[in-house]
Amino acid sequence: MNSQRKTAIVTGSTKGIGNGIANKLAAKGFNVVITSRKEEQASKVAEEINAKGAAGKAIGAYFDLEKPESARTLLEQSLNEFGRLDVLVNNALSNICVFPLHELSDEQVSFALTSNITNILLLSRLAYSELVKTQGNIINISSVVVNRQIIGMPLYTIAKGALEQMTKVLASEWAEDHIRVNAINPGFVRSSALADFGVPEDVIERSYEYHKQHHPLGRVGVPEDIGKLAAFIASDDAEFMTGSIINCDAGYSIQGVQLYQENPVPS
Repeated sequence: MNSQRKTAIVTGSTKGIGNGIANKLAAKGFNVVITSRKEEQASKVAEEINAKGAAGKAIGAYFDLEKPESARTLLEQSLNEFGRLDVLVNNALSNICVFPLHELSDEQVSFALTSNITNILLLSRLAYSELVKTQGNIINISSVVVNRQIIGMPLYTIAKGALEQMTKVLASEWAEDHIRVNAINPGFVRSSALADFGVPEDVIERSYEYHKQHHPLGRVGVPEDIGKLAAFIASDDAEFMTGSIINCDAGYSIQGVQLYQENPVPS
C-alpha cells in the first residue's frame, strides 16, 4: 500500500475520454483506479498503463454506474490498494440517455436519469468522507451540449445540465471542507463510442468531418486533450479553483455567426 502518492478514481476509463484522463493522471504521478463494467477489461487497461512506466500505479476495478451498490465496493477496493482517495473523476455514462426521448418507455426515462444524475451524486457522497481527509477534489465530465443542444439527444443534455448544477452546488457545500468540485465540458472527441453502437467506420469518419465544421479551431478532439485539462484541475496548481465549468471544445460553444451580406466580399 502506498499512502503517500495521490490516488484518483476515474470511472468509465477503459477507453475514450476516461482513458485519456487516466493515462495523463498516471503520467503525472497519481495512482489511478481504472473502472469498467468488466473488471477484466479494467485490469487489462491498468496493465497497459503500468507497462508505459508511468510514475503512478494503475489497478482495474469493477464499477457499473447503473448499479449504485457497486460504488461501495469500488471505494473499498481502491482504499485497500492505495490507502487514500484524492480525486474522483465522474466520467462514466449510462448510454440509454443518448436515445431519442420518444423511443424510450417511462421506465427507461426514469432509469436513464437515475443512472446519470442520482447515481453520480451517490458516488460523490460516498467519496466525501475520504476526500475530506485529503482535501481532494471531484471532476465531473459534462458536455458542450449544455451550451448548444444537439437535436435528438434531450435526455443526455438534461442529465449533463443537472451534472453542471451538481458541480456548483457541491462546490459550495463542500468548500468549507476544502473539497474542490469542478466540471469539464468536452467538445466532440474521437472515441470508440460510435463504433460500440455498430456505426460503420466510413460513417464515423464522415460524422467527425461534419462536426469539425462546428469547431472553430478546425478539429475535433482526442482523449488526451481532455486528459491534460483534467490533470491540471486535479493538481495543486488549481487549488484556487472550485465550482468552475470549463469548456474544452475548440470553440464549439462560442462560435459566431457570419453577418448576412447581400454581396459578400471574398475573403
